Amino acid sequence: MKTVKKAVSKSNAKDRVQAYRELVSGEYEIDSLVLMIQQLIPIGLMAVEDALQAEVSRLAGERYSRDGNSKRWGSNPGSDFLGNQKLSIRVPRVRDMENNEELELETYHQLQSPHIIDERVFAQVINGISTRKYARAVEKIPETFGISKSSVSRKFIKASTKKMKELNNRDLSDKDIIAIFMDGKSFAENEVIIALGVTLQGEKVILGMIESNTENHIVCKEFLQKLKARGLSDKNKLLFIIDGSKGLRKGIDQVFGKQALVQRCQWHKRENV
Repeated sequence: MKTVKKAVSKSNAKDRVQAYRELVSGEYEIDSLVLMIQQLIPIGLMAVEDALQAEVSRLAGERYSRDGNSKRWGSNPGSDFLGNQKLSIRVPRVRDMENNEELELETYHQLQSPHIIDERVFAQVINGISTRKYARAVEKIPETFGISKSSVSRKFIKASTKKMKELNNRDLSDKDIIAIFMDGKSFAENEVIIALGVTLQGEKVILGMIESNTENHIVCKEFLQKLKARGLSDKNKLLFIIDGSKGLRKGIDQVFGKQALVQRCQWHKRENV
C-alpha cells in the first residue's frame, strides 16, 4: 500500500526543497473521507458517552439517586466501533441489587460491531460544516456512527456544536505546512472542495472544506483567503498539488502569487491517460 513519505524535520531552505521533491515524486494514499472521519471521532465519542449515560440514567435513575433497585457500579475499560474504527472507551456499569447481577447496556452492545458509514448521511454532516451550520451537522454525527439520534441529548448538541466550530476555525499558524492537496470530492449529491495540508514532518492535516457545485476560481479564492486569515503562512513557498482544474489554479495564483508552486497531480493524470 502506498503511504505518505516522512519528510525531514528541519526548517532550512535546502531541506524544504528536498521535501518538495519527495512530495512531487512520491505516491500517496490521501483518503479525504477517512481523514474527515478521524477529525469527527472526538465528537462521535462524545455522542457515545452521552448515549451510554442516558441509558444508565434510565436504568438507575439520576446520579446520587437512592430510588430503585439498580445502582451505578463504577466503570470498566471497553471498546466500540465508530464506523469501522475500533476505539477504547470507559463503559459505565449498572448493577441490579435485588437480583445481585450486572445489567447489560443495550447501547454498548449495539456499538460492538463495525458500522458501514452511510455516505448520504455523512454528506449532510459535511454540508453542515462547510456552510457553518454546526448544530445541524452535529445532530447527524451520531447517526453517521451508528448511534440512534434520539439517544443523544440537547447537552450533547450544545457541547459538540462548540467543538465543531472550534474544529472548523482552528488556528493554523502553528502548522509548518509545506504542501497542500486541493480537490473537489463528491459525497452523495454534495460537491465539496477540500484542502489537505502536509507538514514538514509528513503529518496530514485537513485545513478546511467548502461546499461548491464547481471548482470555480471565485469560490477557491475566497476559500484560500479564509485559510490565510486562520494563520496559513506563505512566508515560505507552498507546493500545491491539484488536478487540471483551471478554477483551482487561478484561485491559487490570485491568493498566493509567486509563493505558490503548482504541481499537476500525477495520479489524476495517470487515470486520465
